[in-house]
This record gives sequence, structure tokens and C-alpha cells, in this order.
Amino acid sequence: KAMHAGADAFYQNEFNVVFGQKMEEELQIQAIGQEQVMVYSVPDALSTLLTRSFPTGKWTNYVGSLIASNQTDGVHLSVFDDYFIVLILNNGKPHFVNYFKQTGADQNKYLVLNACVQTNTNPNDSNLNVTGYSAERDMWIQDLSSYFANAHMQHAPDAGIGSTLNNEYPNHSYAPYFIF
Repeated sequence: KAMHAGADAFYQNEFNVVFGQKMEEELQIQAIGQEQVMVYSVPDALSTLLTRSFPTGKWTNYVGSLIASNQTDGVHLSVFDDYFIVLILNNGKPHFVNYFKQTGADQNKYLVLNACVQTNTNPNDSNLNVTGYSAERDMWIQDLSSYFANAHMQHAPDAGIGSTLNNEYPNHSYAPYFIF
């Protein structure tokens, strides 16, 4: 969505139409660049918990940070233990973003390729960028990469000091809110 004057009330009304009236949730509006915003709600209990637990920290939705950190066109996958996030950028703007639960290899590939079809993205002309790739667990991504012009896999080194320094990377835990 594009940002405009009086956005809070407008987005609150639109959010209520789509998801219904949420009495105990706080609406959040996060700028994601190029005059676009991401609108989401946070349950009051979670908002209070985050504010009390991290009084000097800032917190934001993980997807907003993901969109802001990826500026190149193509298909971006962030892989976690039980799910993955697909982000498709065209002309520097997000055209698709969604969470998917990891299931079978064929279904995972279908979900990514179907997202490409929905956004008129031709995999043969696009780059696949993967963060959180694990060769032992994510063999389906190797198969998926054959559909794309180029594939870039980002994962931690598995030997030497790089392995020691990055033994917690990538962080494979569910984290819809990113605290910094």
C-alpha cells in the first residue's frame, strides 16, 4: 500500500474489512520503501510483553525487515525449520510475500513456482536468492534452482573458524518480530 495523509484511519478501516474487527490488537504501519507501507496488527498482550521485555529496543515485523534488506529483483527465499518465506521483487517493489509451511519437496517447489506464475515472473529470467539454506535438510531447493537463471545460496561455513563463529547461523526459529 502507498502512504498518504490520514493513513492510520484508512488502514484501520481497510484492515477491519479484510480481517474483521480486532478489539484487542494494535495496528502497526511500517514503511518499506518507495512510498509503500506494510500494515499488520499486534495483539495487545504481545505488544505489552515486547515493550516490557525490551524497553530500550525497537521491534518490527520480520517481513518488513526482509523486504527492506532485499533490493534486487528476483525470488528471495528465507528458510527456517518448519516454514519458509517467499518474497518476489519486480522493479524494486515487492509483488508477492507469503509464509509457507514446509511440507514435501514437490509441494514446496510447487508453492514457489506458483508464486512466480501469480506475479508473471519467469524463473528462467530471474535469480533465486536463498537465505538459511541447509544442504542436508533443503535438497528441494537444489532441484528448484534448476528452474532459475541463477541461484545464490547463503549459509554459514561448515569448517574452520567460520563454523565456530557462525554455529548459530542461520537462526532457524519462528520469529515474526525482529528485535534490534
